[in-house]
This record gives sequence, structure tokens and C-alpha cells, in this order.
Amino acid sequence: MTATPRYHTPRDPYRPSRGHLAAAASALLGEPFIDWQTDAADVALEYDPETGNPAYWLVIVTVPRQSGKTTLARAIGLTTMLGGPGRQVFYTAQTGKDARERWQDLTRRIEHNAAIRSRFRIFLGAGSPRLHHYATGSRFSPFPPNPESLHGYTPDLVMIDEAFALDAEQGELLLGAIIPAQNTLPNAQIWIISTLGTERSTFLDKWIAAAREGTPGIALIDYGAADNVDVYDPEQWATFHPALGTLTDPAKLSQAAHTLTRSEFERAYGNRKTASETTLITRERIRELTLDPMPLPAPHTAVLAYDVAHDRANATLTAAWIDAGGIIHVTI
Repeated sequence: MTATPRYHTPRDPYRPSRGHLAAAASALLGEPFIDWQTDAADVALEYDPETGNPAYWLVIVTVPRQSGKTTLARAIGLTTMLGGPGRQVFYTAQTGKDARERWQDLTRRIEHNAAIRSRFRIFLGAGSPRLHHYATGSRFSPFPPNPESLHGYTPDLVMIDEAFALDAEQGELLLGAIIPAQNTLPNAQIWIISTLGTERSTFLDKWIAAAREGTPGIALIDYGAADNVDVYDPEQWATFHPALGTLTDPAKLSQAAHTLTRSEFERAYGNRKTASETTLITRERIRELTLDPMPLPAPHTAVLAYDVAHDRANATLTAAWIDAGGIIHVTI
């Protein structure tokens, strides 16, 4: 069984694609593409046959954890680097530290690859870490997720990983720095790569919605559990996790299911948007309580209690009473 995407911009058969170049780059790094990565790259790297410019200025990829999204990002970045002289590729994540650590995964793979390491030079200085390609003069650099970091650059490709961590203001400020810097580059692209987030992930939500509405120039690849799927049912995992059986296995998902909170497992491995990152009461328990045929109290017999958070963001109202048989009832 293979996973079915919740949404996947269709491949246009009348446009050529550079997806095979990204697949070759990933294989060179020792990370051959699996099916969903091949399909994603083929769509995302479609281009106009007359101008050679990308068909999509913005590509959004949202998949469960352990699907290989960072592997895909590395391959896309390397393909862009090798695609022409003086290309500039920039990569960021939740923090500058996260971005640098994932970028170093790429540089380590190149350092340990005897076939290609002589073609690159790696600069690890704190001020300007970068991967430099001798033949093209292109660079691949990590950066912290703030607009000032891109000042003075004209990036051909900017990748924003784990974009769920950005709120609307942070995300729009970042795009506000990227888009003007790319105005003179007709072949430029922006990639937003992430699992879904919480109610705070308004930046990611906005652009996913724009893609689903068919906004021109935006491609969306989205895998995850449908609303009617039980994310804790092992028989369902292969229907929504595109890397099950290749990059991950049922044992790893089972371990995550028994370790993470319900909200975090649904968000990270079901790729579902959740209200928060953690919950104290499971959805199933709330449903059980809601459907419990608890008798209503007699008039004027219930005692009410309430608890309000300091910032008034949340509150709980509780009722307690004793029925005619002497049984105590308490409900939220």
C-alpha cells in the first residue's frame, strides 16, 4: 500500500521538468529518492520550455515527520547550485542553529564522498558559513529566520524548513525580504517545507490555503492523515505516511505513538494541524464524556466551580451534585 496525498499539484505533461536532475543529485549524496520525492520534484521543477523559468515561484511541501523532506531540500538546493554560474541558495529553519545543523548534514555527506568532495569548498566560519562550488562559483548557505540575514544578497533559491514555527508576522517579514531580493532573477524560487503546526502557525496556513484555492504560480504537495483516519491504527499508517517501509517503519511509528503526547503525534506523524502541541485530556476521553448519558441535576441542586487562566485565554466550568440515590456526579 502506498500513501495517497491529501493534495498534490498535478504534473503538467506539456511542460518539461528538471526533477530528474534533483533525483540524480540526491542519489549522488547517497540518498536515492523514494516515490513521493520523485513526484514532488517532477512537479516543483517544471519550467517554461521557451524561457526556461520555473513554472512555480512558490513550492509548499508538507509531509509527516521522517518522510525525507530535508533530503528533498538538500537535493533541490544542490541542483540549483549546479544549474548555472553564481547561483545563491539559502536555507533556514526554526532557528539559525537548526538551519546550520541541517546544512552541516549536507556538507558532511559531501566531505565523505570521494567522487565529488574535490569540487566543493566548505566555509564553516560563524559569520558566513557556506558551501562553495568551484566550477560554477555558486554557494549554499544556512541563515537564521530573520529578514536582515538576506540583506545584500540576490538568492536564486530560498528554502524555509519547519515553517510551522513562524507566526504570520515573522513569515511575512521574511517573505518581504526574499521577494524583492529575487525581483531581478526570473528563475528564482521559494520553498516552504514543513509538517503542519498549531493554531499559531498562521503563516503556513495562509499559503497552504492559497495553493488549495488554485493561486497561479504556487505548487502544493501535501501528505497526511485524513480527518476520518485514526492515526493510532497501524493498518492506516501506510495510507498517509509516504515513507513507511522505506525511510521509516512501523516500529518507529509505534515508538513515537507511545512516547509523544496525542497532539504531538497527530501533528508530527499524522501531519494534522492541532490546537496546541500538548493535551492533558485525549479527544477520545472528551468524546466519551460528551456522550455519557449522565442524568441532569434537579433544579437548584448543582454546585458550580470555575477556573480561569491568568491571561484569561482558557477557562473551565465544573458542575457537581448528588442525585436522589446519593451518588455524586461531577462533570466539566
